[in-house]
Formats: sequence, structure tokens, C-alpha cells
Amino acid sequence: MQELRIQSGENQKLNKYLLRYLNQAPKSLIHKFLRKKFITLNGKKAAGNEDLKEGDIIKIFLPPQSLAELTVKKILPSYTGLKIVYEDHNLLIADKPKGLLSHPSKDEQICLIYNILAYLKGSGQYPAGSFTPALVNRLDRNTSGLVMCGKNLAAAQTLNKLIREHKIHKFYKAIVQGKLTRKNRLESYHAKDEKKNRADYTKNPEKDRSKAITIYQPSEIFQNHTCLEIQPITGKFHQIRAHLQSIGHPIAGDGKYGGASPLASGQLLMAYKLLFYDTKNTILEYLEGKTFVIENSKEFEAALKNLRRMYKLGATLKS
Repeated sequence: MQELRIQSGENQKLNKYLLRYLNQAPKSLIHKFLRKKFITLNGKKAAGNEDLKEGDIIKIFLPPQSLAELTVKKILPSYTGLKIVYEDHNLLIADKPKGLLSHPSKDEQICLIYNILAYLKGSGQYPAGSFTPALVNRLDRNTSGLVMCGKNLAAAQTLNKLIREHKIHKFYKAIVQGKLTRKNRLESYHAKDEKKNRADYTKNPEKDRSKAITIYQPSEIFQNHTCLEIQPITGKFHQIRAHLQSIGHPIAGDGKYGGASPLASGQLLMAYKLLFYDTKNTILEYLEGKTFVIENSKEFEAALKNLRRMYKLGATLKS
């Protein structure tokens, strides 16, 4: 028999709690366990739609072997190369390197979230329970930079809500092809091509398209490249990459969107700054006004130095 006591911040429906805890069990099996009283709430039969609160006790009457099979957690045995920018009891912010997936894929299990989970387990911060710490934003494999992980359910829910309400501002740096000399706000309509795994934009609203907004500000201008600070207001698939390509200024190194360049083998794009703009009246209110910034990656800095040298010589870089 396994006894679970609900902690602060784990408030949710019983059935959702059980799906997270018994993460290898289908819904139908969990419903069967509830019907047959193999799972009880505060000593009584439960339906599954009960709202849990701190101090509630769930008991699961299953043999240890069966329970172990239904609560398998896929975590790397050790973590490697995890660069932590900030950490507290609710939140971990990591600097994801270029080349690393945010989440596992069908073909590849090495990823940022598994490294984070292995670190949390190794440091005693990931006890058995219903909630698996989760990323609340993600970056493409070849985009480096800041990724946030909610360490408990309440924190993850709060972070997701703050992102939806634009109360956490995300800023990127990119080197694009061509000259952009002034600040601009891009507004157009986004669609994703599932077969080609890419996005495209049009100025006209169409069925199955939603508005995307991207703001950019030039920070350094060269003969045929520009370094930009970018703030995506919306969070669409490949938004920054496709939006810049749609105005004829693809990110240098981004072959998928026409930016193939000798400067880099992948897009010169990094998520370099997070600003917690308005966290009042939430469990993260202590982060109000906090800013987290990382330095340029080695590849990004090398590309800038190359462009500065070429600019000083009055030369242009041929793609």
C-alpha cells in the first residue's frame, strides 16, 4: 500500500493527480482502481473529480511491483553540462546550449528536461510524487539560451499563466542577413506546415491562421548583416525565424528559412534575457521586476567579431 499526502501547491482534481503519479497507467485502469476502492481519498471511496487540498491523504492498495511498473519515471542516471542561471524552490532557469533538444524526441532521449530532472533527483529535490517538474517554454535544438522549469505544479501553472498574460517578457538576440536600420513591429498571420515542419506568414487573415507579433530593434549594423534585439509578443512555432524570413531578412545560418551562411552552421539566435514584469499577487511575486541575462554564446560572439572585423576592413561577407 502506498500513502500519499497532498502538499501545498498540489491543488488539482484527484484524477489529474493520479494520471501524473501513475504515469504508465491508462485512464481506464485508474477509473477501475477507483471503482473497486483500490484507491481511496481520506479513507473513503472516490470518484476522481474531487478537488484536492493540502493535507488530503490518498491510499493506493496495489502490490509494490505493480505500483513500481505504473510509476516509471524516465530520468537520466546523471546530468551533464547543465548550466543553471537561477534556482529557487519554485523555479529553475537553465541556459540551454545549441544542439540540445528541449524535450526528448522519438529518436533522441538526451535533452534539457531530462538533464534537469536528473539534477533535481541527484540533489534530493525530486521525491516520488504526482508532479514531474516541467519546462514552461522551449527552444529549437539550434537556438541557445534561457529556458524556465517549474519545479512544482503551482509554480508551473503560475509561470504558464504569466507567459499567457505577457507578464514575463522574453528577449532574443539574432544576426540577420541584410541591413535593418530602425525599430519595427511585425504583425502578420501565422500557419504551420506540419509535413515540412516549418511556418509561413501572410499579411492577410485567413482561415486556420492566427496573428503573430514580433518587435525588433537593431543593436549593431554591418555592411550586409544586422544584430537585432527581438521581443516576440506572441509565441508561435518558429515565430522569430519565419517572421524575419518573411520580410527578406532571414537569420544567418538558418538554412531552413533561407539564411545559409558561412558565419554559422545553425541559426544565430539566442534567448538572452527574461524580465519578470508583473508577478504581484502570485506565488512568484518575489520575482517582481527581476531580470535574468546571459552573455553571448561562443558561436554568437565569434560571428560578431568576424562581422566587426569585416566592417572595419570595408568588406562584405558572401553567403
